[in-house]
Amino acid sequence: MDISFEQRQLSHIAAELAVFAVNETKNLAGNPSFAALDALTGGHLATLAKDEGFCGKAGTQLRVPVQGLAAPWLCLVGLGDAKQSAESTSEWPHLDALAKAVAGLAKQRRRIALGVALEPGLATNGEAVARGIESLALGLQLAAYSYERFRTPTDEETLDVQVILAWADGGALPADGFVADEALKRARILAECTNLARDLVNEPPNALGTVALAERCESLAKRYGVSCEIWGPDVLERERMALFLAVARGSAAPAQLVRLHYAPPTASGKQTPRHKVTFVGKGLTFDSGGLSLKPAKSMETMKLDMGGAATTLGIMLAAARLGVDIELTAYIGIAENMPGPDAYRPGDVYQARNGKFVEVINTDAEGRLVLADVLAYAAEENPDLIVDHATLTGACMVALGPYVAGLFTPDDSLAADYAAAARRAGEGMWRLPLQEALAEGLKSDIADLKHTGEALGGAISAAHFLQAFVGDVRWAHIDLAGPSFLERPHGLFAKGATGFGVRTAIAFLEGFKAS
Repeated sequence: MDISFEQRQLSHIAAELAVFAVNETKNLAGNPSFAALDALTGGHLATLAKDEGFCGKAGTQLRVPVQGLAAPWLCLVGLGDAKQSAESTSEWPHLDALAKAVAGLAKQRRRIALGVALEPGLATNGEAVARGIESLALGLQLAAYSYERFRTPTDEETLDVQVILAWADGGALPADGFVADEALKRARILAECTNLARDLVNEPPNALGTVALAERCESLAKRYGVSCEIWGPDVLERERMALFLAVARGSAAPAQLVRLHYAPPTASGKQTPRHKVTFVGKGLTFDSGGLSLKPAKSMETMKLDMGGAATTLGIMLAAARLGVDIELTAYIGIAENMPGPDAYRPGDVYQARNGKFVEVINTDAEGRLVLADVLAYAAEENPDLIVDHATLTGACMVALGPYVAGLFTPDDSLAADYAAAARRAGEGMWRLPLQEALAEGLKSDIADLKHTGEALGGAISAAHFLQAFVGDVRWAHIDLAGPSFLERPHGLFAKGATGFGVRTAIAFLEGFKAS
């Protein structure tokens, strides 16, 4: 999809189809931009819309042949009630709905040139216009995504779409000085890194095992100037990561730890970043549950259990490509949880890297064991902040549903900043409490702690377990078990992986406060 911006009215854009978004109203002519288009097309547009019962209701479209525009066809896209726009975090309400509609039009035709109108009345300045262009361009690329690796390509299925973002008729053009090219570049980078994370999660487990995922991280990191180091089982054993290694014991696929590092460049060539932030990702390429075997139905989508790893890689690549002014390190713990002859058992006790002895209760709660050792190692480097992403608990999905991630941190200001970044990025995130009473359930009769607590409040007790391995370092845990992988289409996203968390992390880093 080729997306560009032309600083002219939609009526002057030569495309096969012009697209104009309309809020729901009983009187379309009351919209100045619509009235201007109506006048240009001979005054018949409002009459056609009325005859067809089109009033801008969300999800509706009306395609009509027109004269008076450079495009021979015009598609009106309904966005719904304008009052709902007050809930939007953008100056450009309903951009996601518009992006989804335009992406749908593109997929229907496969090869098409689209001219898409931006509404001038919502812009306050050139910067706001740029943000609107970025948001719409990003949404278009996310909505147009499809995973095609294992489909035989045909000419009919090739998506060859040119999208020209233009100004709606009947309003002033944006102020001079805004940089549309920069907005489009940011949108492309964020979309590519988010869609990369989606590709990795959508990849079948036989095509993306532990070694293959580590190698993919390495090749992508090198492409964008991010350093990469991979540790295999021998190094993990030497580094005292017994919990991590225990999870991998039942599989023929060896555990891998990927370390990524990005240092922002400066004008002098010296590395003088403002802060240091570490990301940690859970990378279970497949989770059978181990000896605590999952039901067959629950295993069908367990390729998704490396969603945290995919998000972490996407964050690092996006940050490097955008030149974020923060030194970043990422650790991605990769393993496969299988019930092999040497599999770890309920009742086993292992000593973690930080010295704590941990009693295993349920081998299907494996992700927190991998993360525990990796978090302990990351904390030893004393960064300003550690953020981990993991498809960790079904309990979080029970609490928040499939579209919202759980945010855990004992730091109120960090929670507020990360939640605000999620709102700016358009991703659903909700802070859940680290209720101390649930930490009591992690006490073991024979070891320092158990790795699971009581059934109720499972997402909170899992977060408490992770907290035991970060020491005094500022830390946030993102449980993205729900929104990382969708069982049905929702919003901009088709069924399958979403790359959830990449956009929020970048929004957070760009406004990061160390304390």
